[in-house]
Amino acid sequence: GVMTAYNDIDGVPCSANEWLIKNILRGAWHFDGVVVSDLYAINGLVSSRMAADYKEAAAQALKAGVDIDLGASCYSQPLVQALKEGLVSEKELDEAVRHVLMYKFKLGLFDKSYADFKPSDNEKFKTDFTFDVLNRQAATESVVLLRNDESIPVLPLSKDVKRVAVIGPNADNIYNMLGDYNAPQAAGEVVTLLQGIRNKLPNAEIRYVKGCAIRDMLWEEIDKAVATARWAEVVIVALGGSSARDFRTSYKETGAADATAQTVSDMESGEGFDRATLSLMGYQEQLMEALAKTGQPIVLVMIQGRPLDLSWADYTDVAILNACIRARRAAMLWPTSFSAMPIRRENCQYLIPARWDNYLYIIMRPITGTIIPMNLDSLCILSASA
Repeated sequence: GVMTAYNDIDGVPCSANEWLIKNILRGAWHFDGVVVSDLYAINGLVSSRMAADYKEAAAQALKAGVDIDLGASCYSQPLVQALKEGLVSEKELDEAVRHVLMYKFKLGLFDKSYADFKPSDNEKFKTDFTFDVLNRQAATESVVLLRNDESIPVLPLSKDVKRVAVIGPNADNIYNMLGDYNAPQAAGEVVTLLQGIRNKLPNAEIRYVKGCAIRDMLWEEIDKAVATARWAEVVIVALGGSSARDFRTSYKETGAADATAQTVSDMESGEGFDRATLSLMGYQEQLMEALAKTGQPIVLVMIQGRPLDLSWADYTDVAILNACIRARRAAMLWPTSFSAMPIRRENCQYLIPARWDNYLYIIMRPITGTIIPMNLDSLCILSASA
């Protein structure tokens, strides 16, 4: 199935956007599954003044191609009333019902209504390492090398490095590595970037300084971070954003975070956290600027849930890796064997990762650059937990 988002496109909410659902999703992309609204998204057509009431909202969503109303506030009595008043036709209703029934047939729900689930199945899932293999692959392939200056390359790092400084608010926070809507994690379930480095470099001395928070500007330890960077042979800095549920923030019935002035969590993406700019928040840029002035080799790892502005990095020589927020078992370690990765480089500030012929390319716009093969054997790159 596909879920319609809360946002709008060109002023039309996704849950009432016939062009998006019928022309693009079902027409151009040939999607034949179920379309379900995000929780209470159809209700939002009223609050956004697209519809006068739930009856009109139900009619708009059904006509646009939304099959299921998550929350069922509109696809209940309001939809019945819309049908009686001719705001929707039986043919349109039948189409939505057909999509739902076909989905249930494909799931086998009409062949066997109840699953044969045993309590022992829980333990099977916990110990089935097939999932870890898939997580490792997904985590590895999701990492994008944004920069590694050929004239003074920082990567690959030497496996014989003896002093490593790990700095930044995303270096040792398990929840900042996870996406929105994650439950509390048991000890050992997630390996942080810092722990992954320690696991992979057991003979090196690793010193960690947080430096600053993602958003909170009430404190910082930039001077301590700079001193640690000067001591090290190489500096690994983990910055970016977070959609972490820190279990101090309050949440609405829909699950969206209730952002208040009293709450200074790391969370800057996810539901309830819109942004006015794409700049790094808090003291992160100041931290990175101070570290860059040390002249030490630096690897910047961006762990983020949304694209963030890195134009300031044009004035530094740091190597940059983009590592998206990942799933619970896709924790971090430093593998030592990767094949050559062709890199397409242009002079611009935004990139689009893409897969083609089993190679990972960094496609930048405008597409005018040349392809530079780079041997990334023993490259310290982020991957899944062992």
